[in-house]
Amino acid sequence: MITFLCRAYAPDECRSDQYNGSAYFADVPDDHWANTTIGWAFENGITSGVGNGLFGMGQTVTREQTMAFLYRAEGTPDTGTLGTDHYDDVPTNSDAWYQAPIGWAYSQGITGGTATNTFGFRSTPSREETMLFMCRTFAPAICPSSREPVAPTTGDS
Repeated sequence: MITFLCRAYAPDECRSDQYNGSAYFADVPDDHWANTTIGWAFENGITSGVGNGLFGMGQTVTREQTMAFLYRAEGTPDTGTLGTDHYDDVPTNSDAWYQAPIGWAYSQGITGGTATNTFGFRSTPSREETMLFMCRTFAPAICPSSREPVAPTTGDS
């Protein structure tokens, strides 16, 4: 996800030696292929990792993390809406890091969740869902916004 964002927002910087994710995160090897994009994302405020000085190498990205990455890459726009304003499965802590990004994603038509009033909190988006979210963010003329739920795919078809 971080590499996709870097390539979308700053393609010339994705391989730049000026960024070094391993300088910020103990679990990012110096020679890892995503080291520079992770450093770019950290320095641009898109991620601060999963805590305790770790990026979360090898972990899957949840739907709420995906929305947070997109939201931060877009400059944390204030839409005045929270995830709990639209979805019943989003935990009610209004100060949580995921609230504004989920509310923003709904208000922008980036996602309508996985079912009526259901965001799909703590679930992992499929590759095609991730690409739809990115396309709706970066190329709305190609991928028009929608607040209609899209059921997750299993990859079996």
